[in-house]
Formats: sequence, C-alpha cells, structure tokens
Amino acid sequence: MARMMICISHSFRHSFLHRFRLQILALALLLVASSYYIKPAHITSPSTSAFPTIFTPVTLNTTKPVRDVRVAKATILYGQKNFVYEKALDSHAQHNKLHGYEMHILRHQITKDIWGKWLWLQSLVTNELRKSAEDRVDWIMYFEPSVVLLNSRVPLRVFLPPTEDIFDDVTLILAKPDGKAISTSTFFIRVSESSLQILTRALSSFLQPVLSESGVDPSDSILQVILKEHPYQEKALYQPAHWYNSVVTNNGFISEDDLLVRFPIDLQGKRWKLMDDLLTSLPFNHLRFSKPIEDTRYATEPQRFWESVMEAKQVLEKAEENMGGDGQEELSRRAQKLKDRIEQYAWDGESLSVAVAAVEILLRGQ
Repeated sequence: MARMMICISHSFRHSFLHRFRLQILALALLLVASSYYIKPAHITSPSTSAFPTIFTPVTLNTTKPVRDVRVAKATILYGQKNFVYEKALDSHAQHNKLHGYEMHILRHQITKDIWGKWLWLQSLVTNELRKSAEDRVDWIMYFEPSVVLLNSRVPLRVFLPPTEDIFDDVTLILAKPDGKAISTSTFFIRVSESSLQILTRALSSFLQPVLSESGVDPSDSILQVILKEHPYQEKALYQPAHWYNSVVTNNGFISEDDLLVRFPIDLQGKRWKLMDDLLTSLPFNHLRFSKPIEDTRYATEPQRFWESVMEAKQVLEKAEENMGGDGQEELSRRAQKLKDRIEQYAWDGESLSVAVAAVEILLRGQ
C-alpha cells in the first residue's frame, strides 16, 4: 500500500510539473511576443504618412470627431519559396498603394505549433499600441496568402464600424461562410486592449485539447469557443461571408463582383493551376474586376449592415433600461434573443429585423 501511494504521489507530481512547465513556456512566449516586436522581412509601406480614404460610409448622428480610419494588413508566408503565393501577395500592391495600407508579412516561423498566427497578431497589435494615438493604425486585416485581391478600388473602410460610441466594444469582425463555423482566412481585428485580451486568451487555450470538426482549422475552433464566453461574445460581429470570404469552386468560378477570392485546400490538385491562371491573367484583364465602388455591392450593402446593427443595439439598450420590474419576463426573453442575433447572426439581416420588431412591439405597449 505504501509503495502504491508513493507511485501515485510520484505520478501526480510528474503530471503537475509537466503542466507547470507548459504554463511557464506559454507565459514566456507571451512575454516575448508582447515585449519584442517581430520585424517582418518584407513590408509594403505607403508613400506618405497619410492614410486616405477613398470612400467612407455615411455616419449617422456621430458623437465623436471624425477622422480617417487607418488600416494595415497582415499575413504569413515563410518556408520554401512559393511563387504562386508570392504572386498572390503582389496582387495587393495596387490596393495598398491606392489606399495607403501598410502590409506586414511574417517571413520567419515563430513556433512550430498552430498558435503562430495569434503570436504574430499579438506582436503587431502590441507594437501599434506603443505608438501615440496619432501614429497608430486603428484596425488590422489579417488574410492568408491564398487570398487574391481582385478589386483594388474598394477601400477596407466600408467593412469597419462607424465612429458611434455604440460600436466601441466591437473588436473582431469576421464571417461564418457556412453559417456556423467562423473563418479566419480573412478578418479584421481592432488595435486595442480588448484585442490583446482575446489573443492572450486564445494563446493560453492552446495548452488544452480542443475538439475540431473535420476540415476546420483548430485555431478557428479555439477562437470560436472563446468568442462565446463572457465577456468576449460582445466583442465580435459577423458579416456576410461573400464580402471578403468568397472561395473558388471546383469548376473555377470567380465572381466579378468580389473584392477578393480565396483558393481553399479543398481544391486539391486544381488549386495551384486555378490560382496561377487567375494571377497570370489579372494584369491583362484587371478591368473585369476593378470596378468603381459605386458599381459594386460594397456601395450599399455594408452601409445597410451597419445601419441595421446600430438600430438593433439601440433597441436592445432601451429594452435593458426597461427590464427589472415585475411582468417583464417576455421582454427579457425577446431582448436576450435580440442580443443573440446581434452577437452571433448580425450577417442575417432578415432574422435581425424580426428580432428587433419583436422587442419594439413590447416596448410600444409599455
């Protein structure tokens, strides 16, 4: 019995020390990432310090001084030279030059694990936060190297929230291509303290096993779990996937109305040929995709999206102000459903409008 207790004690101590070493390793990586800016091997910088915005959606009842929202891009490409991926990155050059986007490319592997993306973004956000408010960018768009930019005339500003106070808590803007699972192939992250909290939480989660559906990026699964936790569920908004998460299908179809397009691994052997064919033809056929924003869906759809989300948030605030008394169970139930629509399904404008109307009916009856 004594020998068994000694073995159990030794096993427990070994397990504890193993977990402790993992926690120390994670902490060390976090400290390195947050205290040391990783200089990319290649950065495409704007020609001037100004970040002009070609098109800015109308801002309703703004409560803040309006200035141009500054955006940078970030991606990762290292390892053996891949000329197709390099050409895909070059497809962003005109877009960056026209709108003044700085593009950061991580050219060296930080870690062999799947958390490299989050370490890279944590480093970029931290580096921006070290700057003065006048010098830092406001948002970073991360995209994978399999993403090809089609229409350089559409500014990223249209996807970002208006300057209303009600949107100050929006930290991540993503899409759910299948209506369920999030995609981080292209998404936006605000330069803020909240972003660092979410990234740190994501990094710490890599020490724990997370079940991921077949074909789903484990890092996406981890982020999705986090964004359902309190208080992070209020930090994300999900936009229509066809705005910047369109994928090339097996038959090679590419919509001429898209800002960009991604070539997924699902294409298998066709992937590189389809990608290279498009990239080779783009310089000679750019007018097919490069349309004035007024002639695209981006002239109106993002505007309507932000207007509907603003209305939903305002109605939710009114409902929360009226809750707390007796007989408010139905209002509380409908307000919770509206909150869920905003946080998880804002891209579905029809269901969002239905949820708003359901709450407004009760508010008018009070």
